[in-house]
Amino acid sequence: MPINRYLVKKEKAFTNSMYRFFRKSQKEVQALLIKYDTQKDFNSDLKELLEEISLWMATIISTKAKPVISKWTKETLKFNPNFAINWDLRNDPAVRYLDDLVTIHSNNYLEWSIGHTTYVRVTNLVNKWVSEGLSYTEIAEDINKIDPVVFSKNRSKMIAVAELWTAYEQGKFMPMQELQDEGEIVLKKWLTVNDEKVRPEHHQNQTDWYIPLDIPFSWTGTKVAPAPPNCRCSLIYKVV
Repeated sequence: MPINRYLVKKEKAFTNSMYRFFRKSQKEVQALLIKYDTQKDFNSDLKELLEEISLWMATIISTKAKPVISKWTKETLKFNPNFAINWDLRNDPAVRYLDDLVTIHSNNYLEWSIGHTTYVRVTNLVNKWVSEGLSYTEIAEDINKIDPVVFSKNRSKMIAVAELWTAYEQGKFMPMQELQDEGEIVLKKWLTVNDEKVRPEHHQNQTDWYIPLDIPFSWTGTKVAPAPPNCRCSLIYKVV
């Protein structure tokens, strides 16, 4: 199956799973808000609930990334049939990557983690509206109007697209790293779609042309194409 069709299918399933989880999480937050009519003991319970939500959300991300990495490590190796690599998801790099996904995105205090975004938006939402005189019950009843993003389907899709594209890029990168570890010389090149939506630093990375696998790209400082929201960049590789 071509990459675009494969990823679109996976993104749709991932989006739906994440949105179902967001709706469940929203109901749990609403139930907690209604449970308390004053701030006594509320903040610690909210913190505990959001930590649990972040862990489950990170686990979903890791679970959905796993088959994409598996497929594209195998697809990448098909294009390099002369190199015998015994690769599966028990390889250390894949195991570490999937474990790190859970560790990173469940960390509510790591600024660029998905857990942190959820934690900050919900706690700021509650504190802001309590300071403006709303009761917890009123916040719970109107939570979608107060913050239409944090538990939305749009956010679910954004997470799905970004994380699966990152998994796709990791699936290509890991076997190339394995080839290099076995003594091959591997080069990589950054590709954009060359339109006005491409980030300036990603356009600049493309001008690096082919560079050694372990060298970071000059404008983002990353070794693999990152996946900020709506990024469509990718890497290609060659063994010389």
